[in-house]
Amino acid sequence: MYRIIHRLRAGSIEVDAGEFVQYRMLGTELSVPTYAYLIAGEGVDPVLVDSGAGDHNALRSELKRHGLSYGDVRTVIFTHLHFDHAGGASEFPSTTMFAINRRELEFAAGGMMRRDYRLAHLELFLDRTHTPGTIWFFDFQQLERQYVLPGISVAPAAAHTEGSMNVFVETKEGVACICGDVVQDVKMQVVEPPFQTNHREPRMAGNSGMTQLADRAAIKALLGQVHWLLPAHDDSYKVADGRIVGRLSGAHAPGPIDALQ
Repeated sequence: MYRIIHRLRAGSIEVDAGEFVQYRMLGTELSVPTYAYLIAGEGVDPVLVDSGAGDHNALRSELKRHGLSYGDVRTVIFTHLHFDHAGGASEFPSTTMFAINRRELEFAAGGMMRRDYRLAHLELFLDRTHTPGTIWFFDFQQLERQYVLPGISVAPAAAHTEGSMNVFVETKEGVACICGDVVQDVKMQVVEPPFQTNHREPRMAGNSGMTQLADRAAIKALLGQVHWLLPAHDDSYKVADGRIVGRLSGAHAPGPIDALQ
C-alpha cells in the first residue's frame, strides 16, 4: 500500500548552533522548527510520527487543516522521546496507540541525556505500560525493519539516542524515511558540510548520545536506502543514488522538488 506523508508544523525550539551542527558557531542561539509527520492513505487510519515540541495549538491547527482531531489519530510512532518530539503526547487520548522502541524508554528513564528528556513525558509513557492496549513496544536484535501497518515499517536508527527509530514509508515514488534527529540540518550535515575534506563525509550533530562513528554510519546507510529524507527540524529532501538531489517545495511527499541552491 502506498502512502502520502504530510509535514506538520508542531512548534519550534531554541538551540545552540554548535550543538545542532558540530563546531558551527558554538554559543550562537538558533530558533529551528519542529515537525511532526502525518502518514495518510486512502481507506486507512491516519498515523502520526512524533508529536512536536509541545505547541498544542500549532499541532491541533495542523491536524484540523487535514480534517482531523487528536482523537482521530489511531497510532503515534515516536522516533525518540526528547522533549521536542514527545511534547504533544499528553494531548492524545488513551485510544491512540503509542509505538516506540522499548530501548528508547529504558534509555530515557535511565537518566541519559537528562536535559533533553522531560519527566512528565516519561511518566506518561510509563503509565501506559500499565494500561492495556495503549503502548506498542518494538524490540530489535539488529537493524532489521519491523512491520507496523501496510506500507509502514520501523528500524533502529543506531544514531542520536540508543533507542531512536527510523520510520520507513512506501510511497509511489519510492521509500521515504522520517528520520527524527539522525539528520538535523541536511545542507550543513550532508550537502555542504563545513570543515570536511573526505568524500561524502557527513558532519555530525553536536547533541548526539552516540559515537561519531555510529552517527556517520547511520547517515550514510540512510542515504543509500531511501528516496525521500524527512527530518524533524529541516525541510524534506529528494535522494537519488545516495545523494541529496533536491528539496521538497511543498509540505507533502512525494511532491515537486526544487533544485539545491
